[in-house]
Amino acid sequence: MIEKLLTSDELAEALNVHRNTVMNWLRDGVIPAAIREGKTLRFDLPAVKRALAKRAAKHSKPAAAALPDDYMVPTC
Repeated sequence: MIEKLLTSDELAEALNVHRNTVMNWLRDGVIPAAIREGKTLRFDLPAVKRALAKRAAKHSKPAAAALPDDYMVPTC
């Protein structure tokens, strides 16, 4: 079920990012645009959140995998 569709400004506010970030994500294919109403783009917030979560999972490494086996935590 599609909830209320958000404008780019509303989406930016919901995600706590600048509107330009939303437009860059759209341009780069990171997030999907739901529909275009005239000149206004509308976004489905749950679909955008899923796309961002998928991107984050793809670009992140588990903390343990990022450290060498012989890594020791420095002490003060």
